[in-house]
Order: sequence, then structure tokens, then C-alpha cells
Amino acid sequence: MQFQISDSDAMHDFGQRLGQALVGGDIVVLDGPLGAGKTTLVQGIGLGLDVAGSITSPTFVVSRIHRAGERGIGLIHVDAYRLKTATDLLDMEVDDQPNSVLVLEWGRPFVEALSSRWLDVSIARDDYGSDEDPASGQRTLVINSHGPDWDHVLKALS
Repeated sequence: MQFQISDSDAMHDFGQRLGQALVGGDIVVLDGPLGAGKTTLVQGIGLGLDVAGSITSPTFVVSRIHRAGERGIGLIHVDAYRLKTATDLLDMEVDDQPNSVLVLEWGRPFVEALSSRWLDVSIARDDYGSDEDPASGQRTLVINSHGPDWDHVLKALS
């Protein structure tokens, strides 16, 4: 599936719809260049999951765990950019959290070590906004599902 996202508000809203459709144990892999809107998307996912606390990029700490709210589903947000092997990710025990959604930025090289079921979200920047608002600009999201049981999520997004 492919989606055109017009600005950061639309990216946030898209993430919220995605988060509302996700359930504990789901894995979402995000890929895209710096400034593509990955953290904005995850902030929306967190809102849709109703997790506690604010969501910021885990770039420098590698992972952040956000406690479950009313829905009872937590969020584990990992930036896998600096990880060397899938074992580095497995050592974090992120695969043993059935009541949380795992979002892996830059996680494509490692996800198959965790599961045979994940949602792959690729974000491309079609333009780079303006000097006044560098985060603005059109984005294209391409979503591919791997493994079974993603129909309800894909339907919620269309």
C-alpha cells in the first residue's frame, strides 16, 4: 500500500490511526532518511496506543519503553542504526514483550531474527519543505506486510 502524506500533522494523524489498529506483539519496522518523519509517526502511534509519557527519538539511548495506558498496550521504540547484529537486538529482550508494540527504526537487517510477522513502513521525502519549516513537505509511505494477520491494520489505514 502507498500513501501520500502532506505534512507533519498528517504524518502524526496517520501514525495515530496505525496505533489504534495495532495490538500487543505487533512489530513495525520504519525506514527512511533523516528528517523523514519517523519520530513524528511514532508519536502518532503512541497516541493511538494511548501510552504514557511523551515520545522522543531513541537515537542516543537506542531504545525507549513507554508504559501502557488505558488500552493496556505498551510501546517499545528502538533505533537500530548503531546495532551491529541481530544478537544486539535480541539481547535487549524486545522480542519477549507480548503486551507491547515494537517499533524498530532502521530495523530491516534484524527483524527476521525476531519474528516472521511484521509491518514494513518505508518513508520517502518527496521534497524538503522550506527554510522556515524544514520538517514540512510531502512524504510517500509504502507499507508492506510480512506474515499473516495484517488485514485489519491495512483496512484501518485505507
